[in-house]
Amino acid sequence: MLAALVVAGIIAAARSLTQAQATGEGQLPSLFSGEFGFPEEPEPGDGEARPAGAGDEVAPAPPESPVGPDFELVASSTHLELYVNKSDSRLAVRDKRFGKVWRSSPEVGDRPLKGGALWRQHMDSAFVITYTDARKRGTKVTNNIREAATISWEPLESGLKARYDMPRLGIALSIEYRLGDDYLDVRIPGDEIGESGEFKLVTVEPLPFFGATLDDVDGYMLIPDGSGALMHFGRRRGEPRRAFYEPVYGQDWISKNIYSILTHVSMPVFGIAHSGADGREVRGSFLAVITKGDFEARITCSPAGYITDFNHASVEFHTRRQYSAPISATVFVNTFTDELLRGERALRYLFQAGDEAGYPGMAAVYRRYLVEERGLTQNADATPRLQIRIFHGITKKSGMLSGFISMTTFDEARAILDALLDAGIAAMDVTLVGWTRDGYDGAAPLRLPPDARLGGEKGLVALVAYAKSKGQRVFLEDNYLDAFRGNGGFSTRTDVIRGYDKLPRFIEPDNFFLTPEAALRLASHDMPVMARFGADGIDIRYLGEYALSHTERRRSERRDEVTRKRLDLADLARREFGGAGSIGGDMYVLGHVDRITDVWMEDSEYEFVDEDVPFYQMVVHGLVPYCGYPGNLRSDPDIEFLKMIEYGALPAFELTYRHSSDLRETRYNMLFSSFYKDWIDVAAKEWGAVCADMGDLQSKLMTGHRVVASGLRETAYEDGTRVVVNYNEVDQEVDGTPVRARSYAVVRSSRAGEGGTAR
Repeated sequence: MLAALVVAGIIAAARSLTQAQATGEGQLPSLFSGEFGFPEEPEPGDGEARPAGAGDEVAPAPPESPVGPDFELVASSTHLELYVNKSDSRLAVRDKRFGKVWRSSPEVGDRPLKGGALWRQHMDSAFVITYTDARKRGTKVTNNIREAATISWEPLESGLKARYDMPRLGIALSIEYRLGDDYLDVRIPGDEIGESGEFKLVTVEPLPFFGATLDDVDGYMLIPDGSGALMHFGRRRGEPRRAFYEPVYGQDWISKNIYSILTHVSMPVFGIAHSGADGREVRGSFLAVITKGDFEARITCSPAGYITDFNHASVEFHTRRQYSAPISATVFVNTFTDELLRGERALRYLFQAGDEAGYPGMAAVYRRYLVEERGLTQNADATPRLQIRIFHGITKKSGMLSGFISMTTFDEARAILDALLDAGIAAMDVTLVGWTRDGYDGAAPLRLPPDARLGGEKGLVALVAYAKSKGQRVFLEDNYLDAFRGNGGFSTRTDVIRGYDKLPRFIEPDNFFLTPEAALRLASHDMPVMARFGADGIDIRYLGEYALSHTERRRSERRDEVTRKRLDLADLARREFGGAGSIGGDMYVLGHVDRITDVWMEDSEYEFVDEDVPFYQMVVHGLVPYCGYPGNLRSDPDIEFLKMIEYGALPAFELTYRHSSDLRETRYNMLFSSFYKDWIDVAAKEWGAVCADMGDLQSKLMTGHRVVASGLRETAYEDGTRVVVNYNEVDQEVDGTPVRARSYAVVRSSRAGEGGTAR
C-alpha cells in the first residue's frame, strides 16, 4: 500500500506541472494546435481532476502486476496481455514473449517536460477530439481527462468496451479494446457517437501517445511517407518545425482542404520500434494498421522537440468533413458538414518481438494481414517483363487554335518494338498511351474510335496482333476520371463530382471529374468494343492515386464509397480483357489489378526523416508486379537504377518515335526525353540485369532489408537470396562478397542456388 501511495504521489506531482503552451511554425490543427478558428478559453475541468466512472471503486491491482499497481488484467492471448486502469482508461499491453510493455500513457516520473498542462493531459488520455460549435467556423481540441468524462465499462470477449460521456459538450462515444494472438484492436462504433447539444464532433484520435518515447531510448518511427521512411530517436536535427500530418490516400480534392500536401500516403499504417525503457536490449515493435475508416483519416508522426519531448504517432479519424462554403460570388468561409460521417473506425496494433521486431517484421505482418483479411495471393508469374510505354498523340491547344501532334503512329510503334526485340529483350508489357480519339485526353470522356491520324482502328489492331505474335503483352491506357466540357458524352449537371458546397469540382475550368457511375456507364459501353482490338488489359490512369468524395442533392458519398465504385472499372477490365493495371499504387487497388505502374520509390524528405526504406515494396513484392518512374525521365540515372534494383521493381521506359521537343508546349511536356533510339541500349541493359541476375525473384516475397553501412544496403528474399547495392563511389565488401562501386551483387543461398553475381 505504501508503494502504491508513493507512486500515486509522484504521478500527481508530475501532472501538476505546467508550462506555457508550445507553439511553432507550421502548427497543425487538431492535436497539433489548441485552436483553429476562434480563441481558446479555459474549460470546466481544466484542472488535474481525473474522470469519474464505474471503475472508481475498483480496488487497485496487486503490487506484483507487471505493468503497475493501478492496472487490472482484462484479457490474455497467446502472446499478449491487456491491462487497463479503469479509473482513467489508460492501457498497457504486455508482450509475453520478451516482457515488453507498451503503454498508452508514457511513464515520465517527475521530470519537467515541454508542452504545458493540456499536452500532459493528452499524454494520459484515451483519446483527443476536436469539436466545433453551432457556427461551425473553427475547431477546439480537448480530451477525456480535460472534460472529466464519465467512463462506464462493459466486458467483451477478449477485451472490454468503454463508454465515454462528456456532459459539458453533450458528446459521447464508445471505444472497444479487443486482444488477439499478436494484436490489439481498437474500434470506435460509428452508431454509438452521441451529440446532444450545440457542439459537434469533428475528429477523434484514439490512444494518441501509445508507445510514445523520449529520445533517450534506441529505436525509430516508421512513417508512411512515399515508399516508407524511418525517423530514428535521439538523432539531433535542431528544433523540429512541424510533424508529419497527412491524409491517407492523399488529399480529397473536392473538400478544398486548406492544408498543404507534402507527400502521398499510399498505406494506412505507421509503426514504432524501440528497446526497453531500462536500456536492456529488449527488442519490440508494433505496426498500427487502420482497418476501418482509412479513407477518412490522417496519420500523425511527431518527432521529439515539436511541441512535446516525445516521439509519438497516431491516427486522427474524421467524423465531419471541412469544406469552403460560398457566402457570396467571391467570398468563401471554411465550415463543416452538418451530418456525421457514419461507419466504424478501427485500428489494429500488430506486435513484434525479438528478432522479428523492426520494419521488416512490420512489413511481414502487414502482408500477412492483407493475405488473410483481403484474400491476396502470391504472384505465380515469375517472368520479369520490361515495362514499355509508347506515347502516340496529343491535341495541342493554344488559344482559339488547336492541332494534333503525332508522336508515334501505330505503324511506327512496330519499329520501336522491333528495335527492342533486336536488342535482346524477350519479355515486355507494352502500354499504349494517347491512342484514343484526338490523342491523350483530347476528346475525353469519348475515346473511340482510335485516332485516324495514328492509323485508326485497323492500325491499332494490327499493332496489337504484331506485338502478341512476338510473345509480348499489350495494354491500353485509359482515363475514366477526367471529362472536358464540349466533348460530349457526359452532362456537367448530373455526371460530375460535386463538393460539399454542391458545386462541380474541376482541375481547370473546362476539365471536370466524372462520377463513378458516369465512368462505369462509359466503360461498360466502350470496353466490349475495345476488347475486339485484342489487347491483354487496360491500365487505368489515376485509379491508385486519387480518392474523392462526392455530394449529390440529397446524399453524400464518402471517399471509400466512391473509390469502391471506381474499382469496378478494374473488375470490368479483367472480365473483358483478362487483365487490369493501375497507375498509382494506393493499397486499396490490391486484389483488383494485375500490375501497378508509378509506385513511390522514395520519401518526400521531411526535415526529420533519416532514411527511406522499401516498406511498401516489402509488403507488395511477390503479390503483384510493380514499376516506378520511367527510366528515361530519371534525374540521377545511376542512383535511381540502383534504387530500382534495391526495391525489387521492374524497369520501365516511356518512348516515342519522334523527338520529345514536339511536346514542349502541351499538357504532356513532362516527357522531356523519349526518342526511342536514345534509350534502346539502356532499356536492354536494365532488362538484362533484372532478367539474368534476379528474374526468378519476381514471384518471391521480400523478407528482409537492412542498411549495412553508409551507402550500402541489402534486400533479402524468401528463398535466401540477398541483393546488395553499393551506392558509394568505392568498392565495398559485405560478408565476404565484393560489391563494386555504384553497382550491386546478387548472393544466392544454398536454397536458391550456389554462387553470386556482382555487377
